[in-house]
Amino acid sequence: MNKVGGRIAAVGSLNGDMTAKGKMSGKVKSAETKPLPWYEGEYELTPIWEDITLETKQKSMSDNVTMQAIPYAEVDNPSGGVTVIIGG
Repeated sequence: MNKVGGRIAAVGSLNGDMTAKGKMSGKVKSAETKPLPWYEGEYELTPIWEDITLETKQKSMSDNVTMQAIPYAEVDNPSGGVTVIIGG
């Protein structure tokens, strides 16, 4: 049986035995890390004509962010064409 040892990233270590069949036994240690603060902003957004930045960097989130679709409609016009209405 071959021995395997090494470091994982900069915060942990891995020591154990590895077989040729891909099995591994041993110990994995990881340095304690501080939990990330919770994101407390909006989770549902309606698009506007300006950039929107959600302050989510380095934050834990409890749900997915949902961006509402921009309302869009096509209607026939008196000239025989189609008028597109964007927004609402």
